[in-house]
Amino acid sequence: TGFTALPSGDRYYLGGMFGDVGYRGYYWSSTAYNDTYAWNRGLFYDYATVGHLSNRKQNGFSVWCVRD
Repeated sequence: TGFTALPSGDRYYLGGMFGDVGYRGYYWSSTAYNDTYAWNRGLFYDYATVGHLSNRKQNGFSVWCVRD
């Protein structure tokens, strides 16, 4: 696919603390789960699968742009 993910971690909405840098990468989906949560994908250095998660929209995750 040509996509290279870096384990950029996340920023937690309460207090603005960063976590999981170097271990996990979280990437927003454009799909909302509800008014408070949105879907995202999690890539983890120690797992061979991609997580399908929902998290608060207030959290700080990475984004990537896809061109058709």
